[in-house]
Amino acid sequence: MDTVESVYSALLAREAIRAMSGHPPRSRKYYLERAILDPQDCMQTRISPGLDTYKKILDGTWERKLAARGFTELMEYLRVVLIQDSAFMFEHLPPRIKNHAAFGDRFQQYRTQ
Repeated sequence: MDTVESVYSALLAREAIRAMSGHPPRSRKYYLERAILDPQDCMQTRISPGLDTYKKILDGTWERKLAARGFTELMEYLRVVLIQDSAFMFEHLPPRIKNHAAFGDRFQQYRTQ
């Protein structure tokens, strides 16, 4: 058991958390329906347009800027998750979010795949 598990999450009931998120309580295998299709790059860029520019600025300096690399990798992952989850839950989103440019024609095509 690593430090994170032994210190920070020791009091969390993992089986309950797994069950509440729709996964088998005792299993360590997960299937996320939303993760079947990756969104196109152009859709991802609409979610975080400055991220690709920031990556270009940092290009070649990754070794010295480990935190920046970790942050950009996290943001790349989260923008994919945001699009996938939005497609799955689109009907429940408020109108002001549904009307955002990121949820235009390409997103609607992606959502119906």
